[in-house]
Amino acid sequence: AMPGLIRTLKSPSGQTRINAAETLGKIGPDEKEALPALRESLADAAAAAAAKDAIAKIEKNGNP
Repeated sequence: AMPGLIRTLKSPSGQTRINAAETLGKIGPDEKEALPALRESLADAAAAAAAKDAIAKIEKNGNP
């Protein structure tokens, strides 16, 4: 995974966290390393929807 994007999921900016989750989702199954951080983001009111979408895209072609 791109360590920078994973770190960005903890940004103080809600929009930045959303953008990071969306980007990880666009990369898709190759970003399985990001799953733990994305799962933590499910508790983030700002980024939960984007994180859920990204998790679905990453898990789509592989095991969680």
